[in-house]
Amino acid sequence: MKNIDFTKANGLVRNFLHSTKISKKRAILVRSCENQGNLSGTIAGWTDMKLTDYGRRQAFMLNQIYAQNEAMINQIHSSDLQRCVDTAFYALGFPSNDNLIQTTKNLREMNFGEQEGLHFDGLSASEKEVISSPDYQAPGGESWPVVRERQEAYFGGLANGTHLIFTHGGPIAAQLSEFGIESIPSNGSIFGVTFDETNI
Repeated sequence: MKNIDFTKANGLVRNFLHSTKISKKRAILVRSCENQGNLSGTIAGWTDMKLTDYGRRQAFMLNQIYAQNEAMINQIHSSDLQRCVDTAFYALGFPSNDNLIQTTKNLREMNFGEQEGLHFDGLSASEKEVISSPDYQAPGGESWPVVRERQEAYFGGLANGTHLIFTHGGPIAAQLSEFGIESIPSNGSIFGVTFDETNI
């Protein structure tokens, strides 16, 4: 994100928001910015982590995009984990309205259970492959299908309109896997999605 072209990024967001193929319900998904877990290479999951200094700068840079498209956003949502709430706070330009952001557990990262706090780079290649599997079940935690289901249930309850949603890399990757995209998105990444009555 250090070399991101915000003019291009803002253009893509505006094109999405002004698309002639307008869906009754759509969302801009934003992955939380760099946190202490990302920096140390640990599996954070539901463990609360603060943003790094660079993560705060990343989030504040997102304000350049939000400020130019604010009028198009109907509702703002965030995972209740601190790294996501802080990303939203900085990206929205330090809002004074305490009710502007709707926080929910349904947008949380996967609960990695007994594996939270482990160093990902310290895992063997086979262990990394298992965690990345679409059917992975964390010991004492969640599975990727459960993460996808709870997020989709939340999306299903959203009103028609345009939603700005701050969530985590795992849940976004779980959704993108439906389209054959397997990689975890970078911190601060932005994705536009539309919904019909049954699918994302």
